Amino acid sequence: MILEQKFQALRDFLFDWTDFIDLEPIRKYPQHLPYKIESWVTEIRNATNDELVQLENSFSFSSEDPEFQTFLEKIRSLIEFSSPKQAPLDLEFTAKMKQKKRHEIETVASLLNGLDEVNIIDIGGGAGYLTENLINQRKRFSTSIDMDKTLQRSGEKRIKENNVKNSQKMEFVTHNFGLPPYPTINGKFKKSIVVGLHCCGDLSPHLMRYAIDQKSESLLSLGCCYHKLTDQYNLSLQAKKTGLSLTKNSLNLATRGYSFQTFDGLKRKFQIRTYRYGLHLYLFSLGHHDFIPTGRTNLADYEKSFAEYASIYAKNLIGTKSDAELFFQNESTQSHIKDIIAVDIIRGLLGRVIEAYLIVDRALFLQNHGYQVKVTELFDRKLSPRSLAIEAHLAQ
Repeated sequence: MILEQKFQALRDFLFDWTDFIDLEPIRKYPQHLPYKIESWVTEIRNATNDELVQLENSFSFSSEDPEFQTFLEKIRSLIEFSSPKQAPLDLEFTAKMKQKKRHEIETVASLLNGLDEVNIIDIGGGAGYLTENLINQRKRFSTSIDMDKTLQRSGEKRIKENNVKNSQKMEFVTHNFGLPPYPTINGKFKKSIVVGLHCCGDLSPHLMRYAIDQKSESLLSLGCCYHKLTDQYNLSLQAKKTGLSLTKNSLNLATRGYSFQTFDGLKRKFQIRTYRYGLHLYLFSLGHHDFIPTGRTNLADYEKSFAEYASIYAKNLIGTKSDAELFFQNESTQSHIKDIIAVDIIRGLLGRVIEAYLIVDRALFLQNHGYQVKVTELFDRKLSPRSLAIEAHLAQ
């Protein structure tokens, strides 16, 4: 499917679910259950944990409702992208890296393995771990750009200690990389590739504008933290005509979507949501009908009684602890909580679709500006779910 068709299919599908993705179900209580998914909710409530893990990981479920099956089949087709065949390279400078970061850098290095005599412009490069490995034993020069000078100084020190020659093949530029004017970057070679490994929020679109502005020959971009986007989406000509308006809740869904689920992870998610939703229902019963966020929470608090949890995160809004616990243990309350969790599971399946919409829009934006573009699923999902990569090369 060509990018324009992919974008239109993503847009049309999400448009039909706009009201569903714009807010978390608990924020719509008591109108939290769309009529068209009532039977789906019942099936999910009755499903085993193994079936729910399979649903979140493979978007498949043995449903008796043909509309649910069609829904899942459509999602699977929309989020399908090819994966590169190269095996990750075994790199030298990966000591003390977490497995996720090591996998990402080794995979990017493999993808760029055929490039030499090229400047690498690493946007949001932090302490230069990616840069250090990409220039090692290669005829390359790299500029690592980040706004954190302290992080860059630690990177400079580490790279010199690891290999003095590498420190002479790169430079750190401290810059808050946003809208123009962009920093002047002087490399050693004629050709340049702009790389952004998980540039948060607006940084990925800015990276693309920089590449277009500088007429960079190539670009590799992987986004993340979509909930931090401001107005930096619907970039392409196609999206400007028919694009969706996405709420922060929708963008947050894209940020957490497609994470690989485990049995223990599912149990932990249920535990957290049971308390969170129970608290909101309790506050609602006391007349607090506006949604009241809990803010940042401590995982250890979910091991306490519900009454203790409520007293921590609602403080003087709740009644007595005994009243809170009695409300939470009520059979009707537990049934409502299970409904909302089931709705949330279904809504969560749309997170990867929203992410795909954002990434294909960015790819089309580059295509609009003369780049040959493809979108691939670059990383192992179990290690790095934000795996959709845009590879772009300036058409000759």
